[in-house]
Amino acid sequence: MRRTAGIILGVCLLAGCASPGTPSAYPSGWTPGKNATTYVSAGQTFELKKAPFGGTIKDFASQLTTNTVLTNRTAKFVRSIPYPDCPGEAALQTFAIGGKAPRSLEIGFTVTGNLAITASYSRPKSMAEDPQARAAMRKDVCTVVI
Repeated sequence: MRRTAGIILGVCLLAGCASPGTPSAYPSGWTPGKNATTYVSAGQTFELKKAPFGGTIKDFASQLTTNTVLTNRTAKFVRSIPYPDCPGEAALQTFAIGGKAPRSLEIGFTVTGNLAITASYSRPKSMAEDPQARAAMRKDVCTVVI
């Protein structure tokens, strides 16, 4: 039994396993932010969250859209699409945040078991998208649904 647990742990470590909500990936070169799941770089923010959720991914998508618009009064919903190239059920929502410093906000998400997982990437609207941030977002959202 002990040997089996050791083998499983070793395989998991080599494969890069992480519990949902633990940043298994974050943008390369970014620095930790104000909490354990936030990373920042040059005005950009990457955050991974997990929370108990008892509904479907469609239920969560609706709740996420509503919460985002209500907590960011200048937010405008742009689109929601199935997460590109994700092997499981996940989605990507895009918002435009207005105001004096307009921003783009992308939120990748999935629901697995009774857990909702979100990875958000925010950047100044005038800034080009960071491919490292998108890769980390995809890994954190899509690897939990495989």
